[in-house]
Amino acid sequence: MLLDEAPDPAGGEWEDVVEVSITVPVAASLRWSTWAGEESGALGLGSGTYRVRTSARGRDAGRDGEFADEAVDLYLLEIWPAPAQPDSIVRSISADADYWHREVGGRR
Repeated sequence: MLLDEAPDPAGGEWEDVVEVSITVPVAASLRWSTWAGEESGALGLGSGTYRVRTSARGRDAGRDGEFADEAVDLYLLEIWPAPAQPDSIVRSISADADYWHREVGGRR
């Protein structure tokens, strides 16, 4: 979801929340895609610097029920124009998030 300004702090319903900055070059054509590529589309961001907040809940259930008939994990992607800032783990409750933070870590 593209916002005009920074959203309110992430609510307690989200178990895992991470914020990063991105810079979109002039003439870039960004796209989004689902995990397995079933759906995709244009992201529609113009050039500039943005802050991106990814919020998640149910990641452990999603990992354990990867082949469930219904979605068991939920995600929210919020994007707004902002100067670059260091990456930030706002909240990390799930074991799945902790694993990936250890394995991949942050950008340097």
